[in-house]
Amino acid sequence: ELDLKNNKVFTLFKRYHNNPLPVPKLFVGFNFLLFLFILKKVRDYLKDNKNVFIFVPSIKEGEKLFKKFQKKFRCIFVFSSMQNKEEVMREVRAKKYNVIITTTILERGVTYKNLQVLVYKANKFIFNKETLIQIAGRAGRTVDYPDGDVYFLATSITKNMKEAIKEIKKYNDM
Repeated sequence: ELDLKNNKVFTLFKRYHNNPLPVPKLFVGFNFLLFLFILKKVRDYLKDNKNVFIFVPSIKEGEKLFKKFQKKFRCIFVFSSMQNKEEVMREVRAKKYNVIITTTILERGVTYKNLQVLVYKANKFIFNKETLIQIAGRAGRTVDYPDGDVYFLATSITKNMKEAIKEIKKYNDM
């Protein structure tokens, strides 16, 4: 709630279902290991009827993953400059896909139930602390599925990754 008259801002750190935010886990390795980890996780999640968002640092990285995944999974790659973005977003909201590869365009505004989140190359500069917290917040948004996995996958651990995890833990303790 924002009270401009009295210069007050209230920040809520709890979700409406009163469950904590999922705390991201770290997986660090070489690029090929990151890809293998994603492949295994996606297969495991789909066996359990879970949906997956894979956040990528760039369109180029997203296109690479999409080319490898499109024949294996019911997936789509979503990014801001795509040709048919409105149509694809309707399909995303209609839950046509269970694996969504995306840039940070979907860090806000879309709720999928039973969602698992993988942040590919989370050490890249595009993923600052605030963005990582928003992305982590995609998981566990529904009453029926108030938790979910969030993984930061990277070739090295950054200050932004550490601070995002620390802040999420702090929110959960409030």
